[in-house]
Amino acid sequence: MEWRRRRTVRACGLGALAALTGTAGCLDSPGSPLRVERVWLPKGGDATGQLSVQARIANPSASRASTDVYLYADVGDDTLVRREHVRVPADSTTVVAASFDVAYEEAITEDVGARADIHTG
Repeated sequence: MEWRRRRTVRACGLGALAALTGTAGCLDSPGSPLRVERVWLPKGGDATGQLSVQARIANPSASRASTDVYLYADVGDDTLVRREHVRVPADSTTVVAASFDVAYEEAITEDVGARADIHTG
């Protein structure tokens, strides 16, 4: 599922902005051994040339774990997000990826960034 938050930052006061972005960044999930190790934008995008965000998720525990990972692409004034469910074997890492409906070549002409969060529901 993709949500778009267009120009919301301009419409919000500082307190509301903090509420909207308070969970942004590479956070560990309380009670979960999973953590975000690295987030990147693959050069050239995905196989079809669309903007893609990838994240390496680590599980240092002795048992398999799963969670939802939110992958964000910040393109100019827009924040795009996808939720992906990930299962990581014990003492392993896995890469999760999400593509967005924006051409990579178009996105890199803007101020572009990537981030990921692990959330519990």
